[in-house]
Amino acid sequence: MKAKILEYLKNDHHHWWTVGLLPGIYSLLYLYQNNFTLVNSWEQFIAFLIYFIVAPCTALVLLDFIFRKKIHIDRKHLYYCFLINNLAVILSLFVFMRWRWKALILVFIITIATSKYLSKFYKIGVLLLSIMIIPAALQLGNYYYQSIYNVQEWSQPQSFEKLNFTKKPNIYLIQPDGYVGKPTMTGPLYKNKNHEFYDTLEALNFKFNHYYRSNYPSTLSSNSTLFNTQHHYFNHGKAKNELYNARDKIMGTNSVLRTFKNNGYETNAILQSNYLLYNRPEVFYDYINIEMEDVSFFPIFHNDIDYSYDFKKRLNNNQSTAPQFYFIEILSPSHISHSKKFSLGIEKETEIYLEKIPDINTEINKLINFIISNDKNGIIIIAADHGGFAGFEYTTSAYHKTTNRIELKKSIFNSLLAIKASDEFTPYRKRITSSINLFPELFSYLSDQSQPTITRDASSYIFIKGPKNDGVYQYFNTDGENVTVKKQNHIQ
Repeated sequence: MKAKILEYLKNDHHHWWTVGLLPGIYSLLYLYQNNFTLVNSWEQFIAFLIYFIVAPCTALVLLDFIFRKKIHIDRKHLYYCFLINNLAVILSLFVFMRWRWKALILVFIITIATSKYLSKFYKIGVLLLSIMIIPAALQLGNYYYQSIYNVQEWSQPQSFEKLNFTKKPNIYLIQPDGYVGKPTMTGPLYKNKNHEFYDTLEALNFKFNHYYRSNYPSTLSSNSTLFNTQHHYFNHGKAKNELYNARDKIMGTNSVLRTFKNNGYETNAILQSNYLLYNRPEVFYDYINIEMEDVSFFPIFHNDIDYSYDFKKRLNNNQSTAPQFYFIEILSPSHISHSKKFSLGIEKETEIYLEKIPDINTEINKLINFIISNDKNGIIIIAADHGGFAGFEYTTSAYHKTTNRIELKKSIFNSLLAIKASDEFTPYRKRITSSINLFPELFSYLSDQSQPTITRDASSYIFIKGPKNDGVYQYFNTDGENVTVKKQNHIQ
């Protein structure tokens, strides 16, 4: 092996795959190890192969031909420049998810300027890259085995999917991201009375479940349980950055959408962002306001979609006589800063969060007034996906270590729930304590069942990733009591 390496370094042979193929392989390993849940569709994989392996290799072969036949410049200059720039371009896209033009132009200029002096060493760079591929491949393999291959399927068909609805009103689920419930909003961390908003909704016959909780602390983890009505326990503690296939569980076939469709409903998703479509899931909704061809292969976040316009257009243009289910996702008020790097401190982060409340209140009011003016008998559900995390310096700090402070726990899980429905729905509404039993209670009401056939664990869970207390912890039990209990992985 040593002799072959020395021979490779000394000879004047230049192999296209060393600078055309290896940078793409290493970069793909890096991308999938760190962002697997964002790019795990076959469409994305094929696109990345074309963009970052086939295209660079083709370009190098053509350039190499031109250099050998037309320019007659030492080929090591080409291979040196191509290796550096190819790796810079690919990593720029994979790390920053966008073109870093100024940096890339600077790299290009530097490689050209240094080619005369450093090109003779490019093969050392090839060897280093080859060595780096080995641990990258092993790390990705370990991650895939532990967090993907070795993960149990947690979502199963539910008994309520066979229910026959005797009532089929249109259902509107409005989800403001991170809108905390009233006890927390008016409590010591937020100190916001928010009277006008609550009074306005009550005047429109909305009823609140003020102690409603999400079962999980993030949009993906919470909505996975909301739409599948089952616990995933963060893949029983095997999740790394995100819950595996969460977007497929939310936007694809799930227990809730199957139940609606089994009862003749058309299903509609109106989204303000492309966040739930990052990995290009197979969408099970009959209508969605984002075309998949408009979704980038890269997980680039866009939140500038005019969901209000799209919803009104869909409602006005929908000529179907079938009952409708609408899922309307609004990315506000959201939560405090995600990471320590961008945090402005506990007080300032809370202030910024609260500054967004009046605007989202106005948006929600306009939305529900439009719905009521067009559909007086529809059931309108306003259900946030989780809390706003005020009281923490940044959201991910909540996952670093456990806390026993109930106000901090409520800041994570206590969520807005307000429902406009007939008085007959009241006993069902009162039993909705967390997101896992929202739809089972709704389906029981629509099918005239006295109560759901299965009693579900309404507990709230968080995944702590600290060095000393790593694991899935129960923060509220099914009765809403404050606990801090580590959940054993064998419990299903």
